[in-house]
Amino acid sequence: MKDDFIFDGRYGSDFNLMICDIISNSSTDSSTISKTDFSTFQPSNSYKNYFTGSTSSEVLTTTFQVGHFENCQMKDFDDDLLEAVSRWFCREDGYHRFAFINSLDDTVEYNAKIDINKIELGTRVIGLEFTVTTDSQIGYTKRKINKTLSADEAFIINDTSSKTGSSPIDVIIKCKQSGDLALSYSFNNKERTTRIANCSEGEIISINNMQVVTSSLSSHDVMEDFNFSFPKIYTSVKSTINTFHMNIPCEIEIKYELRRKVGI
Repeated sequence: MKDDFIFDGRYGSDFNLMICDIISNSSTDSSTISKTDFSTFQPSNSYKNYFTGSTSSEVLTTTFQVGHFENCQMKDFDDDLLEAVSRWFCREDGYHRFAFINSLDDTVEYNAKIDINKIELGTRVIGLEFTVTTDSQIGYTKRKINKTLSADEAFIINDTSSKTGSSPIDVIIKCKQSGDLALSYSFNNKERTTRIANCSEGEIISINNMQVVTSSLSSHDVMEDFNFSFPKIYTSVKSTINTFHMNIPCEIEIKYELRRKVGI
């Protein structure tokens, strides 16, 4: 059950749109979860194909219909509403985050574009058909962790992403002690450390996934004291556990996204 949808921060319900079936579609809906293309070669003396690499070139697409509802009654679309909906959803400035809203499940966001067709009855526009096309097979579910840590206290992030590899994270650290800050994180027995020297008690350090580091203190030139090791989380076929610890007492907030291959 899809309760609503959101695109670039605005909901369909902001425009009094509701997902519904206006005209029936006799075909069965289907949605690809993941499709991977293998690069292979076959030696002349073998009947087998040998794996050399892989790509995921397919994107996801889905179509749904919306009606215009006011006070629980279905209304026609007038020109002003059509222009407002087209202006926001039919964008020419690149992919934007899209998600169906379902109160029973985690929200999975996609980088997507939207095309719209009118559903007409005579001269009336009684509904719209949205076609959503993503930039890849990957969707994203947001997660946030807040911790108050003593020196060298460890905590775990379980990266249960469907797609293996590394993901950048957003980190905000409020130092409770002056000193050289070290955020260490390990995965599969390999440890990495993000270091920022000369931090002060009460200082707030922000590291975002666009590789920007800032300090709440204008007097601290953090880029001069940073080792340019940006923190990440990892997942592999066999392991999902990432272990973090700070060398000084602090409050820490970490935002990250699970990379999902669940279709749309």
